[in-house]
Amino acid sequence: MSLSEPIRKVKHIFQDICGKLSGSGKLSGSEKRKMKKTHTPEFKAKLVLNVLKEEKTLSQIATEYIINPTMLSKWRGEVIAGRPSIFRKEISEARLRAAYEQKKRNCIHKLGV
Repeated sequence: MSLSEPIRKVKHIFQDICGKLSGSGKLSGSEKRKMKKTHTPEFKAKLVLNVLKEEKTLSQIATEYIINPTMLSKWRGEVIAGRPSIFRKEISEARLRAAYEQKKRNCIHKLGV
């Protein structure tokens, strides 16, 4: 990730806040909630993998991606705590998918299509 990407993110955030502040001077509770950022599971996994590689500190990664270090630490803990279940879930999803496909084939066969 280049240095310009975080700068663009910060610039966008400041522009958004300045636009909201130009009215009353303060953000309302609903405006603060609207500004809450949600991250995709893929993004979270990417950051946690970077933390687990230990090439950079958690704080360095958090700063680089403009994430609260506490949040990143929480994501890391969730991954470590749920590590075995991650693989069980994939197996479960594969079984469900196979069962669905079998039922679909049975239905198609019954309909004579």
